[in-house]
Amino acid sequence: MKYPYIGIRPIIAEVYGDLKTLTAVANYTEEDCYIWAIDAIRQIGGGNYDTESCYIHVTRHNGQLPKDIYLINELWLCGEKVPTVEMPVTPGPKHPAVHYSRTCLLRPADSVTWKFCNRDCVNPRSNGVEHAYTVKIPPGVIKVSIPECIISLEYLKMKTDEAGVIMMQDEVNAILAVKNYITMMLLREGFLMGQVNANAFMLIKSEWEDYLTLGRQKQVLPSNADTEFLAVQQDQRYRRFRINW
Repeated sequence: MKYPYIGIRPIIAEVYGDLKTLTAVANYTEEDCYIWAIDAIRQIGGGNYDTESCYIHVTRHNGQLPKDIYLINELWLCGEKVPTVEMPVTPGPKHPAVHYSRTCLLRPADSVTWKFCNRDCVNPRSNGVEHAYTVKIPPGVIKVSIPECIISLEYLKMKTDEAGVIMMQDEVNAILAVKNYITMMLLREGFLMGQVNANAFMLIKSEWEDYLTLGRQKQVLPSNADTEFLAVQQDQRYRRFRINW
């Protein structure tokens, strides 16, 4: 089911406010919590992502991934520039744009990269492809087997606001899952060092897993629009029997 979107900064601030004593002595910042929140949102998943494409300039084997990336659909090695003209959405002058010709697909090189790839990344077209890539998220770096090149990336992006801050769906189980995941990560180092009570940590971990499951279940439930469509589809299916009640 689809829900309205909200920014994750207020959620992070709320967790930070609830754990004032812990955050005062912890080595973590709100930016760390922001990264954890994004990680939790990715694990919750759902189908409400937009498709986007961009060019990445690779220098010394390294390039920078878009900050809003969720999953990679396809990655192509580019060749020469192809001059084109983009039509404006509203009446006005045509704007020249630069595009590059695609020459061949690149393939994910390791299992860590596969986690951030859609199933289209691994298909018969990419079998036997010479060049490969790896990604590291965070910090959002891509490493390519070619030292200098331009690659064309098609990907699913996460919802962002005007300032580029990641947003999430306003669903209570998903929000509680994110809060518990941030809390768990704040406590994790202390737990491993024996400074945090094991029962307290395992309680937070259990709540994270429970809300994660509930949040995922809410994502796959049909929305009102889906329910209406299925009702019409079912009605049409049996209408051919011409039964008069």
